[in-house]
Amino acid sequence: MKEEIVQALAEAAGMKLSQERIKQITPLLSGQLQSLQQLRPLGLTEEPVCLFKITK
Repeated sequence: MKEEIVQALAEAAGMKLSQERIKQITPLLSGQLQSLQQLRPLGLTEEPVCLFKITK
């Protein structure tokens, strides 16, 4: 998954992520994510699925 896609998903979900944060998250969303637990250290604990939620 490309960083641009991660950034677009985050913006669509109303999340403001720094470039550094996007660089940390991108490899996790590229198939290396073992579980949602791995997102906790990245500060995505409240609602990790919001990255994939379609907003109107």
